Amino acid sequence: MSYQFYKVLHVASLFLLFTSLAAIAFSAADKRKPWAALHGIATLVAFVAGFGLLAKIGAMKAFPSWAVVKIVIWLALGAMPVILRKKPGMALQLLLASVLLGAVGSYTAVNKPGQQAAVEEVQVAPSEMPTETPPATETPAN
Repeated sequence: MSYQFYKVLHVASLFLLFTSLAAIAFSAADKRKPWAALHGIATLVAFVAGFGLLAKIGAMKAFPSWAVVKIVIWLALGAMPVILRKKPGMALQLLLASVLLGAVGSYTAVNKPGQQAAVEEVQVAPSEMPTETPPATETPAN
């Protein structure tokens, strides 16, 4: 599957994850079960698609530190329904925390802190460097 497929799948699963988390936070306790199931499915799909993206960019050989940050965020978002079940009064705080975690995850995915630039500067040997040509001088027309 292509990089674009994994990326769309990853983002779509995150939409579902955040939507189901909000539904769990603000629905009655007896109506949370289908939302919790969707949250679990979305969490699993986000995980699989995320690793698919890592494989597509070749980051599976030397696991990057930014990917560890994303996994920690994934674990925190995955644990939120359990926390909401234990402490339903913290729904708003946990949703705000999930938005913050989503923003940190997005920043990490886009900027990949700690990773060398994807396109490194090309080293050119001095013999291959272009030489400066002197500016053309105008000859007076007679």
